[in-house]
Amino acid sequence: VILISAIARPESFETLMEMNQKNVVKHFVREDHHVWTQKEIEEIGAFARKNPRVSVVTTEKDFVKLEKLDTSALDLFVASIELSLEPGFPYEKLVD
Repeated sequence: VILISAIARPESFETLMEMNQKNVVKHFVREDHHVWTQKEIEEIGAFARKNPRVSVVTTEKDFVKLEKLDTSALDLFVASIELSLEPGFPYEKLVD
């Protein structure tokens, strides 16, 4: 997968994808609260076209911002993340 995120802890998003057997090919990371531009989407699209068997995944938070842009060239999916506390889960991989 190709990840797109502008969140406070982008490494935790990447870790979650990897823990769910997703091979992260590239992670386009921006600062928290970043406003995505069409030029950035085109850059991501160009990278995605070079990796045609790879989907693009973003966070729900970023999708709200991306909705305003033309993302039709991306095979875009939104990761809906729900947290439940379960005994034995390796939480230390998600937080410092």
